[in-house]
Amino acid sequence: LIYRASRDGWQASNFHSKCDNQGPTLTIIHTTGDYIFGGYCDTPWSSAGGYKSSSKAFLFTIKCYSGILPTKMRLRPNNFSYAVCHNGSYGPTFGGGHDICISDMANSNSK
Repeated sequence: LIYRASRDGWQASNFHSKCDNQGPTLTIIHTTGDYIFGGYCDTPWSSAGGYKSSSKAFLFTIKCYSGILPTKMRLRPNNFSYAVCHNGSYGPTFGGGHDICISDMANSNSK
């Protein structure tokens, strides 16, 4: 475990100081509502900004509000170039429409 917000701090800069250039990562999000979901990124995170392409990145749910069974969601081939967004102002961000976006100080905001 290279980063845990409750241990290492909720600032996006803390995420990037621990996770940038670390290789493939699996992001697991456990909410206060007891939902568990996340994403896999095979490209190393960076603070440089911009989208990164991947044919291997995916999202997943383990326990979600809609009650669906655990699910792995792959990217559509036409969306490979928007697999993840690297931005020093945000934590891990998946998808061109920010399907999952962990904002700075996510424990104290509603963005």
